[in-house]
Amino acid sequence: MREPREHGQALVAALIIAVVLGVTCASLVVLTLANSVSSESSVRRAVALTLAEIGVEKAKPSIANGLFNQQFAAQDHQAVDTGEGSAPELQSYGRWAVRVIENHGGVEDQYLVISQGTSGRTTRQVNVVLRRVFPTIPDPLGAIMLYNPEAMGNFDGVPPRVCGLDTNLPPGIPFGEAKASDCEPGSGDGPDAVGVAAHDDQSVVDIIAALGKKTSRVTGTDGSGGSEPASVYNVTGENPTGRTDAMTAPQVTELAIQCEKVGHYITDGINWQDSDGRPVTDGNFGTTTTPRVVVMRKTGGGALYLEGCVVGVGLLIIDCDVEFAGTFNYAGLVLITNRGNATVSVDMGGTPLVLGTIMAANPAGSTRVLDLRGTADVFFSREGLAYAQKALRNHAKFETVCYVEGQANAADLELE
Repeated sequence: MREPREHGQALVAALIIAVVLGVTCASLVVLTLANSVSSESSVRRAVALTLAEIGVEKAKPSIANGLFNQQFAAQDHQAVDTGEGSAPELQSYGRWAVRVIENHGGVEDQYLVISQGTSGRTTRQVNVVLRRVFPTIPDPLGAIMLYNPEAMGNFDGVPPRVCGLDTNLPPGIPFGEAKASDCEPGSGDGPDAVGVAAHDDQSVVDIIAALGKKTSRVTGTDGSGGSEPASVYNVTGENPTGRTDAMTAPQVTELAIQCEKVGHYITDGINWQDSDGRPVTDGNFGTTTTPRVVVMRKTGGGALYLEGCVVGVGLLIIDCDVEFAGTFNYAGLVLITNRGNATVSVDMGGTPLVLGTIMAANPAGSTRVLDLRGTADVFFSREGLAYAQKALRNHAKFETVCYVEGQANAADLELE
């Protein structure tokens, strides 16, 4: 039988053990709770950052479509947008808010995007500088630009009217309904161009000979503010524009390739795809509201035949033999290239009307690349060319110049 003293010692030891176990359990509980809070906080921060980056991506199409500029022009081209989003991979939801400032740092087509993402009570902010990258179209010297010999062959039927005087689109008329008679040559602010710009002397001789007695149908600037007939020049040398053009057919083809990289639609005249090869249901050649970059190409080669009413605005890249019949109204830049074909010919019959410039690149020594028949009319138009540049600008990809992540500052979203 134990002495009472031994019982007391055992009781004290048991109490000490109980206290130690209690403290240990409590510490474990506190540590578990702390870890849980820390884990949740980490998740919230990750979600908030993801939502902030979603806000940046949401801003890109609005920038591309000029929505910020149109809606907030009175506020120094600054805009604030908000929305709700989710981060499915984190199984959490939240919201984002974005402010966009254009011409950041005084650089055109550069934007500061301030985006804040919020999950619960946690908000993270990213400041991203984006720049739109897209090709700049050349400044053409003619209503029709021909590269290498024998670029234009016949003038059948009624000789075409080609005018190098800067001409605006007819005002007050839907462009699809416009006729050549609605156009006022010289209505633009200029500078003007020649009618047909060739790149060798023999082509000038051949084109004038093909026109015969109808040289008055091809007019352009006389270099003194007026116009002159038989405006066909080799623009690699002296001409009424006072400038020269050193581009070559391969460079025109390379320009077409770079324009396609920006983003485009492909059509074989019936079916439409986007630049990733996915079918699209709203295939069209562009409008004055939404100009487009369109590539005409036929899989497996062969020619395309388009009849009826074809209307387009923007940049048209023709990469196969094409014959237009009926009405073809186009405002912008038409690039005729020869990729995948020994030659590319564009046969414009019916009543084609082009306001802008046609640039035809064909290999040296090839057969004719451009036939103008029927009652074709081509007017040099800087307004039309501006639509081509707008199409490239709207489709431009964004590159990230700078990315900074940090704590949110509510004042950063306030318009100045």
